[in-house]
Amino acid sequence: MKISVKKLRVLLREALVHASPEYMKKEAVRQKLQELATEMIASGEIQSDEELADFWSSVLMSVKTLQMVPFAALNPRR
Repeated sequence: MKISVKKLRVLLREALVHASPEYMKKEAVRQKLQELATEMIASGEIQSDEELADFWSSVLMSVKTLQMVPFAALNPRR
């Protein structure tokens, strides 16, 4: 049976820290953001530590803005 490195990391993390569902939700968000940053680095959109720091600054600013958007505005099934 083959298992991906990504899945193995999740399984080990859960086993080692007995991760709560809330923690795992946060970890999933972190992982998606890391994947986005990695993709932007691979595509050349981010090319330095300074540009990466600017990206994270933009992420933080965007999160603060998005926190003010109500659920109804983000829900496509309304």
